[in-house]
Amino acid sequence: QHPLEDNAPERYYPIEKEQQLQDAIKWGDHKEAQRIMQELLGLLFLGDAFTTERTNFRMLELVSLLSRAAIQGGAPVGEVMEASARNQREIGRYSSIEGISLWFSRILRTYTDLVYAAKDAEYGVGLSRALRYIRTHHGQRITLGQTAAAVSLSAPYLSRLFNERLHVSFTTYINRLRVERSERLLVQTRLPLVEIAGLVGFEDQSYFSKVFKRITGTTPGQYRNRGGRFPSDTHEIHETHGIHNASGDASQKP
Repeated sequence: QHPLEDNAPERYYPIEKEQQLQDAIKWGDHKEAQRIMQELLGLLFLGDAFTTERTNFRMLELVSLLSRAAIQGGAPVGEVMEASARNQREIGRYSSIEGISLWFSRILRTYTDLVYAAKDAEYGVGLSRALRYIRTHHGQRITLGQTAAAVSLSAPYLSRLFNERLHVSFTTYINRLRVERSERLLVQTRLPLVEIAGLVGFEDQSYFSKVFKRITGTTPGQYRNRGGRFPSDTHEIHETHGIHNASGDASQKP
C-alpha cells in the first residue's frame, strides 16, 4: 500500500503526479514542482476525509519522499537531512490550509535550490540550464538551435558540451529521456501507443517504436505486456544523468 493511501474514503490520489513532483525536485525545477504541488494539495484539502492531523501526516510522508529525490538529484545529504528534521518539527505549528501550503512551498524552495546549485556545479551553468529546458519541453519538437538560444549559448558550443560532459549527442539525450518518460506511461496507463508517442515528443508511433527498441531491446507493446519488465535479466537502467545508459542515437531531429 502506498504511504499516502489508507482505508478512509477520499478522492482519487494520482500517484503519477507524486512521481512527477519527485522528478521536478531531482532537477531543481521549482516552477514545475510548485505547479504539481498545487494539484496534489488541492486533492488532499478537498477530500471528504480532510483533517489537519490527517493532512499533516500525509505531508510528512511526502516530504520524506521528496528529501530522497533531492539527494538523488545531487543535493548535499547533510543539508537535506537537516532541512527534513526542521520540517518535521515545524509541521505541528500549522492547522490551516493556508499555513500548510506555505510550509510545503518553503520546503520545495529549499530542496529545489539545493539541487539547482548541485546541478550547476556538476554540469556547469550553461549545460545545467539546457538539461532543465529539455526536460520541460521534451514533449514538443525541440532542436539544438532552439535549446541553445533558450540558454544563451551557441549551438556548436552546446553540442560540444553534450559530447564532452555527458558523452552523448543532443539527439541521443532527448531520445533517451523520451523513452524513459514513455516507460512510465506504458505501465501506469492504458493509453494507446500512438498517443504515448505524441505525449513524450515523438512525431509518429513507428519512429517511437524504433527508438524504444533500439534503446531498451524490446518494443513498447512487449514492455507493456510484461508489466514494465525487460526480456533479459541483464538489462540495466542506470541513473547517470537520469537517462538510460544505453545506445540510442538516431538520425531524426528531436
